[in-house]
Amino acid sequence: MTIKTIDDCVFGDAESKEILNYILTGALPFPSESIGKTGIILYGLPGTGKTTLARNLCGWIELAASGKEVEHSAQFFGVKSGNSASTIRRIEDAARHVSFNESGIHYFVLDEVDNLNELAMMNLKTIMGTNSHLAYVMTTNYLGAIPKDVQNRCYCVNMNAGPVDQYESALQKIATETFNKDLPSSIIRKCAGVGDGSWRDKMTALTIACSKRPLRSV
Repeated sequence: MTIKTIDDCVFGDAESKEILNYILTGALPFPSESIGKTGIILYGLPGTGKTTLARNLCGWIELAASGKEVEHSAQFFGVKSGNSASTIRRIEDAARHVSFNESGIHYFVLDEVDNLNELAMMNLKTIMGTNSHLAYVMTTNYLGAIPKDVQNRCYCVNMNAGPVDQYESALQKIATETFNKDLPSSIIRKCAGVGDGSWRDKMTALTIACSKRPLRSV
């Protein structure tokens, strides 16, 4: 699934999308020393689009902060317990250098951040509290596995299943733009109801449905 704006995403509650809108319009500074928030945690069940959104957010945030595209793209870490120490070392190393981005911000994506071991999580909390020029976008399937003091340094964004009609709009758009197919609303609704928020399951259903339909007439 390809996304271009957060309007292409579905959130578990309206407040989560609102927070990201405030950040992306510049109304809410991020990362912010005054507010004390230097991270965003995208949490939800597997397949809900967390990693896809995380990979895009840093570029959008830089554009909001500086009006420029990212010069140095986010460092992406697929976090595993065994690489916890090296992940923290690379973040600490970046903190000692000037960012090439116009905003001066270094960006990090920590995918499945709950896999950090206890010591690394403690070190992350400390770095987040002392370096406001570092921004983190994290994903997790288990928000409860993230220590409260780390959560408190972040905006927690709910990526669990949202309203079915929002999936219907997104899937109809994908059917038209990606597959060049017109699908009846009943089929779109059926695809939207699959998978309890999992885009992988919804896209599987949509791909099969589109394979059975003729191309749209121009």
